[in-house]
Amino acid sequence: MTKHVRVDFYRLDAAIGFDEQLRGIRNLGGEEARNWSFKDGVCRLRVLEEDGEFMTGDIIRIRLNEPAFVAKVSGGERPVLKDEDEGMGETNAFLYSPSTRYLVFQKNRGGIMASAFGFYVQQMRKLEKGILFEPVLKATAVEQLARHTWARRLEFGVVVPKLDNESVKGAALNDIIDAAQQLGSYQMKVSFGMGRVRKGKLAMDRIVAFVKQALALRAGGHEIKKLEVAASAEAGGHLEVLDFIDATVKVQCQVEPAPQMDEFYRRRIECLRDAWRQRLGDLI
Repeated sequence: MTKHVRVDFYRLDAAIGFDEQLRGIRNLGGEEARNWSFKDGVCRLRVLEEDGEFMTGDIIRIRLNEPAFVAKVSGGERPVLKDEDEGMGETNAFLYSPSTRYLVFQKNRGGIMASAFGFYVQQMRKLEKGILFEPVLKATAVEQLARHTWARRLEFGVVVPKLDNESVKGAALNDIIDAAQQLGSYQMKVSFGMGRVRKGKLAMDRIVAFVKQALALRAGGHEIKKLEVAASAEAGGHLEVLDFIDATVKVQCQVEPAPQMDEFYRRRIECLRDAWRQRLGDLI
């Protein structure tokens, strides 16, 4: 049965030297040396390859302490017997372009989020600064932000997520989510604006950063209800409401499963290469 795969796009900070960090993890030696324990299992860089243009790889999440069963369509189930250090494995393939610093990442709900991948690299390499995977905005969204520089209002709604420390990078968004969690809130709606101050405007660079942080949450599977900016091209101009709820670059593709792990990895990497070729126009 064909597997539907979603692919997301991110941009990384040049100062991180992400390619060197990945090589450093690969060079640690055996597989166990590349393990990092999360609260519910272990993550490991399973494969890392280079072809001169891209780095491609696979990261596996091993879900420990979870019972696993095989079920038959005709009825009946049986447990999957495993050793104490074994668990169900879920993988995320990735493709990284060192020259442009774009990362193409396979989304897999059973695997890890992109932010957790960044956290894994940070911990394995003992980096002081966290690694921000900044979602890539569609060219149309970038053009909208370039034209509408006079922002008057930002509205944001979210089902309050339960976040790990690595899930959100950005003080403003982090602070308001912390406040909602302290109040025990399930859902949050926030509006920032200038009210009756006619000549005032919100800081557009901070607006762009907030939008990208919120979209990183959405890419990680959190439920964003609303993400809108009311802005005009100039002071006193006509306000337009810009909806960014679906503003990130992503691709849906199909992959034929394979019984062998390495063959399934090859097929997923080819899917990522196709996604890269499809969305080159948005990688600006």
